[in-house]
Amino acid sequence: MTEGDRIWPEPREPINWTGARKFVKGYLPHRKPLPPGEPGVDRPKLVRDLGWFKRKLVTATLLLVAAAGAYGAVRTYAGLYHALTGLTPWQNTAYHRLFPVAWFRHLIIRDSNEKVYAGATLQVLVYNFASHWPRKAPGRWDLIEGRLGIANQRLDGQGVIVLLLAPLWLLIYALPGELAVAGVLWAAGQNETTPPTWQVSLVGFTGSLIFGRRIAKGFAYHIQRVQIREHLENRAMRNGIRESQGKKAKPYRAAWWMLWPVRQRLHWVVSRHEFHKNEPWKHRRLQIAVHGFIYLAIVAGVVYLTWRGAQLLRTDGI
Repeated sequence: MTEGDRIWPEPREPINWTGARKFVKGYLPHRKPLPPGEPGVDRPKLVRDLGWFKRKLVTATLLLVAAAGAYGAVRTYAGLYHALTGLTPWQNTAYHRLFPVAWFRHLIIRDSNEKVYAGATLQVLVYNFASHWPRKAPGRWDLIEGRLGIANQRLDGQGVIVLLLAPLWLLIYALPGELAVAGVLWAAGQNETTPPTWQVSLVGFTGSLIFGRRIAKGFAYHIQRVQIREHLENRAMRNGIRESQGKKAKPYRAAWWMLWPVRQRLHWVVSRHEFHKNEPWKHRRLQIAVHGFIYLAIVAGVVYLTWRGAQLLRTDGI
């Protein structure tokens, strides 16, 4: 009998005057039951399928990666902000004319959006825990988001384009939450030209957690799909080259840099032979080179913006 099949006891009646339950040796707290099916066969293996020690180890690893990602996201947005508003005088002039209120410009556009991306990065890594299965059926609003190119975890068939548009949609979805908190601060007279750190964190993280959560969940789901699809397709193309040379094809395995949830999802997809192979080009080496160039260009752009943002924040003493 596995942990997921264990029958948990009913909650006991309150046994003290506060109504809280005291700890009793042997009493097991309620846990959400695991989805039906054998892990890795009928469904992907989830973090909750692991034993106590492995579950804590995977959780700690994901949290460390999430913290590093949030740290980098703040610096990436700082570099992007400078590239869009501060490279040339006409950019700076147009930016100030578009947002003439200095308090709003500093709190929402410049500072709190850094926390929006940091909060979204934390959520993306947290949703990689893959704690639920299967996904819910898409509703009417989910279908509308699909037509608009918004990353949605309930929709299949979305590709790289929704991942590239996700940073823009994240700012749009986070804006109502940011404006609500900023309005409360303004009504309370806390509308300083240079907002303190607690205001920036409150506005930014609130915006990312209220409506930005939908973008983070969709991005987390589809970036897993894209990683797995591209990895398997590249292996299929390389195996085609090897077979044309009379060599033995290599098995489909996870890359060294993949996190545990992505590895388990990839193993499950390979075991079911459900991954889609695009029609290979006539020159497969050129196809591999083009795919690699696109991803290297994206990674190089993010690394440069992060490095540039880190320099700017270091200059400002942050």
